[in-house]
Amino acid sequence: MAQRLVRKLCVHCKEVQPVFPKDIVPPKKVKQHHQAKGCNSCYHTGYAGRIALYELLPLTPALKTAFISAPNDEAAYRRTQAHASLKEQAWKLIQTGVTSLEEVYSFVAL
Repeated sequence: MAQRLVRKLCVHCKEVQPVFPKDIVPPKKVKQHHQAKGCNSCYHTGYAGRIALYELLPLTPALKTAFISAPNDEAAYRRTQAHASLKEQAWKLIQTGVTSLEEVYSFVAL
């Protein structure tokens, strides 16, 4: 299991940003992101509260076989499972405006 806590954007002052930074290529379904601004409700931080991103990889017979056949191939492990990675969950939270791109970018390679 892997987990990360990310700050949630303040619902009172978050701003929509239609353009992504040049070095980040979002998935095709993500058209915009939100940015922290700051107001009296969030003490001018732009964030209020936290939410967890987590990835659980249960050890199944198929995964055990993948470990044995290709011990250094992480992609082989992921193909045996139908779960959302930290990266996929992060993009979902960015797309829905729960957290910002800047908040997630520090620990998840987007």
